[in-house]
Amino acid sequence: MIRAHRPRRRAALLVLLAVCALMVGTLAAVQWGDGSSEHAVDGSSVLLGTRTNSDGGELEAGRSSVEPATTGSSASDDERVVLAPEGVAALPLVETHAVSGVIVDHVSGEPVPGAKISIVAGIPREFRPTELKKEQRDGGTDAAGRFRIIWPSTVEPRITVTADGYVEMLRPTISVDSEVELRLLPAASIEVVAGGAFSVGEAGGLVALVELRLGILGQRRPRLAHFSAKGSALFENLAPGEYFVSADAPRTGVAFQRVSVDSGEVRVVTLELPLAVRLYGRVLEMDRDVGIAGVEVRVHPFFQGVWQNVERLREERVFTDETGHYEFPFVHPGTTIAELRTPWGDRGRRTLELAGSIGAVEYDIRMKAAAEISGVVRDVRGRPVAGALVSVNESSSSFHWNEPNRHPILREALRRVETDSGGVFRIEAFPASSKVNLVAAWRADGVYDGMTGPQAISAVTQVRPVAGTTVDDVELVLEPTCSISGTVEDEEGDPVGNAEVELFSEQSRSRLAWARSRSSATGEFVVEGLLPGPYLVVCSHVDYSSEPARMSLTAGIQAELAFTMQRRSRIRVVVLDETGNALTFAYVTAEPVGGSSTDTPRNPSARTDGYGRATILGLEAGVWRVFANAKGHERSKGDLEVEVPGDAELEIVLKSKPVEELATVVGTATTQDGGVPRRLRFADRRGGSLEVEGGRFRLTGVAPGRTEFVLRAEDCVPYRTEAVQLYPGGEYDLGAIELAPASRVHVEVLGPDGERLQGASARLIPLPVVEGGTGDRRRLSASEQNRGRFRFVDVPRASWALRVDAEGYRTHRERITVAELDERFTVTMRAD
Repeated sequence: MIRAHRPRRRAALLVLLAVCALMVGTLAAVQWGDGSSEHAVDGSSVLLGTRTNSDGGELEAGRSSVEPATTGSSASDDERVVLAPEGVAALPLVETHAVSGVIVDHVSGEPVPGAKISIVAGIPREFRPTELKKEQRDGGTDAAGRFRIIWPSTVEPRITVTADGYVEMLRPTISVDSEVELRLLPAASIEVVAGGAFSVGEAGGLVALVELRLGILGQRRPRLAHFSAKGSALFENLAPGEYFVSADAPRTGVAFQRVSVDSGEVRVVTLELPLAVRLYGRVLEMDRDVGIAGVEVRVHPFFQGVWQNVERLREERVFTDETGHYEFPFVHPGTTIAELRTPWGDRGRRTLELAGSIGAVEYDIRMKAAAEISGVVRDVRGRPVAGALVSVNESSSSFHWNEPNRHPILREALRRVETDSGGVFRIEAFPASSKVNLVAAWRADGVYDGMTGPQAISAVTQVRPVAGTTVDDVELVLEPTCSISGTVEDEEGDPVGNAEVELFSEQSRSRLAWARSRSSATGEFVVEGLLPGPYLVVCSHVDYSSEPARMSLTAGIQAELAFTMQRRSRIRVVVLDETGNALTFAYVTAEPVGGSSTDTPRNPSARTDGYGRATILGLEAGVWRVFANAKGHERSKGDLEVEVPGDAELEIVLKSKPVEELATVVGTATTQDGGVPRRLRFADRRGGSLEVEGGRFRLTGVAPGRTEFVLRAEDCVPYRTEAVQLYPGGEYDLGAIELAPASRVHVEVLGPDGERLQGASARLIPLPVVEGGTGDRRRLSASEQNRGRFRFVDVPRASWALRVDAEGYRTHRERITVAELDERFTVTMRAD
């Protein structure tokens, strides 16, 4: 019995050992984590861990029940099992999600094989799920144009598709777990060939490199750039549209051309490079032939209509020498922009027409010369003050404190200097402008940190610096300043912090007119650097109120002031329409009944939120009248009695305004010769919409009422109609309007020695007897465009009286006749 069973036991043991050895060998052949696969003993692929399938996607090992698998068994698209030797169990692999579809040609519909695909999460990285933090998958299309890429989430990714001969596709999102069809647009190509002067060097040899650029119209910077020794470049995979191409090489100008290409088109563009010119000259003062040193000069080519694309295509920069000379060896021989900046901050821009120029071109540019301002700072006894700080601001700047306890001398100024031991100050190389304000301040410690006011300050002095001259008669007189300090408390004697204390000067607007400070947590405040005189002092807080105080400040003395604040209340307002719907962004204001709103620094107001609610804080006890108004509704009001402390509520209902029918204005406009005016328009449409066809115009949507219109056209005198009455829903015919031709009048004002005068004024006055011409005949004034130069526009062609006034000169009167489109007159002034 025993002998009979021994062979069977041995056979079973041998089989078991063989199976174990096979399994150990198979597991040892697998490399984990590197995405590769090894072959088993029988040659079948063993896929464990993360693997790449034949479509470029990835497979992930899943966990499920283990079942025997045989070689050659198949798995579904959603579940695949490991191919292993017969009788050996394998782990099934589960594809979670996938992006799949087909890519075809947009024109022919044929599949596009070999396309490269990249997908990445289309949401910002900080908002991505954990499984998408660093997720990017790449793949491609097969011979049938199909692709399938595994994606570990349902979040729609962003996809990029590239293929030779097609425009790159960028889609912000693409569907997951569904078949998509992507259509690629056949790309266009532009070959740029540079010809002309680029091949000519100094000795007749070839230039080393030519720079060829391609850009998209409407974009500021070029898209692509190639440097080529052969003078040609091929720009491929371009989308259909409008482009510009340019060529640039040393010792040449810039060649430029606009190009339009269609899908699949190949264009060859030849650019002829012109020879560059040498640009040189001087930067001179406006009124005399004196060079300005240190001026920064930049030049770059200008191309009409698309200059924003290539404005800095080739920009060069130099500085003028001691005599004002500048030189550019190679400049584009066409329209060139020159930008200038003086050492003292003046800027200029000139358009140089260099088209057709050969060799060297001399071009002198004139700029305003610098001005100088000098003077002395004295005290009230006439003694010079050393170490005073003099600040120069533009005349439009108001000398108010824009921060608590911050003096105007420390605000951003054009220039600040200190006086020397003799109290003299000098501001050199100052930009010439219309008017500037000067003010001086002084402290014994010389510290101007903005937290403490000056111990002395001067009144504001206004001067008018003239280019190339020195204003040397400025005298600033320092007056001792005052200060005020105090406390802010409530009715129980507790300090009130963050209360705003404002001081309004009642003496002169030319002095320090306004100052402010805020109380600290202990209720204390200090305001320094004030000029002597009467002041109105107002203390305000969102939850408190107090009576304003008037006091007179004395030089060198610190005044004391204490405010006792009374607690105020608040009201809540709800604004509704007639149907009970909330009105958002309605404007709500409140004012005391029977009181004057001037007793309060500012009227309480608020805007309603999305639910029609508004809250007004800091109201005193009493009866308040609340007003509410909203667009499209009539203004309404309501009275409310407020107790302190306490809260009150008020509901205001606004009635809708009736919809008003609008009027229409029609007419016909012609020129005196019977032509159609160009660029016909109304100076004030009053909200209407203008339609013009030929000389016939129609202005719709005009608000009813009595009004007059001004009709304008290019090179025509503005035509002012009589006042007409427009009725709701009606149509008013202005009839036939004949527009008279207009002119531009240029006037140059010179002094006795032939120099142009600055600061003059020019006017055109209609004569009592007018020879021809119609339209608006009012007095015309012109602002000074440049030193001594004036320009009048839309001037009726008739006889006028020209009047020119300048300080220190006799008034010039002259009868002129305006008959051409551009008229120029020169006026020589005579001294008084």
